[in-house]
Amino acid sequence: MAYAYEQPNGQVALCSLSSSIPTGARWHRVSTLPEGTLFRDAWVLEEGGVVGVNLTKAKTLAHEWRRNHRDKLMAPWDKTVAEKIPGKCPVVAEAERVHIRIDNGQTQREIDFAQSVEDLAQVVKFSGVAA
Repeated sequence: MAYAYEQPNGQVALCSLSSSIPTGARWHRVSTLPEGTLFRDAWVLEEGGVVGVNLTKAKTLAHEWRRNHRDKLMAPWDKTVAEKIPGKCPVVAEAERVHIRIDNGQTQREIDFAQSVEDLAQVVKFSGVAA
């Protein structure tokens, strides 16, 4: 048996003892949780003791992961273009950056158009942006 309660920051926390729940916190006894923890930071405490995933919050997380992933992919090419590194072709670097932006734009659209948490999970896993 687990207890879920809302923290002041809106996150859902879990504990095994009701005495661990902070005074005044909204809580429920729960027997089931969302499948997997990919969108753990988007969990919400719903009526009846159900812990669900808020799709809007999950999309916000997915976009954050997407941007971080894009930044990691762009970093070496950005450096080549910015520093004009000898022996490195800025035209090739810029072409790679364009390719990354196109792929990232497609992932952005897929995140935006996901209709369910399950669809969104597939997008972030397939695109490699999952945290």
